[in-house]
Amino acid sequence: MIKPFTLGAIGSLISAVSTGLSYVMELFIVIPLYITTYSKVLFFLTTLLGVGILLASLGYREIRNIHGLFFGTAGFAFGMVASVLFFSTAVVGIITPDYFILVYPPPLIYSINFWVRLLNLIFFGVTHVIWGIAHFKTRKFCKKPRLSLVTSGLFVASGVVLLSTFSPEIGLVLSFVSLLFASRVFLAF
Repeated sequence: MIKPFTLGAIGSLISAVSTGLSYVMELFIVIPLYITTYSKVLFFLTTLLGVGILLASLGYREIRNIHGLFFGTAGFAFGMVASVLFFSTAVVGIITPDYFILVYPPPLIYSINFWVRLLNLIFFGVTHVIWGIAHFKTRKFCKKPRLSLVTSGLFVASGVVLLSTFSPEIGLVLSFVSLLFASRVFLAF
C-alpha cells in the first residue's frame, strides 16, 4: 500500500507538471491555431491538475493524522474543494463553444464559465496559503526543515498572488516551484 505522504508527493509532482505545462501553453500560444486541439489539451491539463491536487490533499490529511495540526485538515478540505472546482472548470471549459459570440447579453454558459474559473482561482489561492501554513507548522517534524520553510514561503506567496488576481501568471510560476518543493518535502517526512 502506498503511504499518504508518497501520494502527496506524487500529487504535488503531477500538479507541478500540469501547472508548468499550462503556463507554457498560455505563454507561447497567444492565438490558438487549432482551437479544438487547444480546448482538449486545456481540458486534459485541468483534469490532471485536479487529480494532482486531490492526491496532494491526501498528504495534507496525513499531516493532521500524524502531527495533529488543524491546517492539515483545512488543507485537505480546501484541496478537495479546489480539485472539484478544477474538474468543474474542465467540464465547463469543454462544453463552452470555442468561438466567440458577439451578441449582448452573452449566452449563459460564458457567464458560468467565468464564475467557475474565478471561484477556482480563489480556492486555489486559499489552498496554497493554507498549505504554506501547514508546511510552516510542520517544519520541525520534517527531515529537511529549511526546505519546508522555503516551501511554506513559496506557497504563501503564490497563494497571495493568485488571490490578488493581479497577475495569475506569476502566481502559476510560484505555484509550479512551490509544488515541486512540496513533493520533495513530502518525501522527507
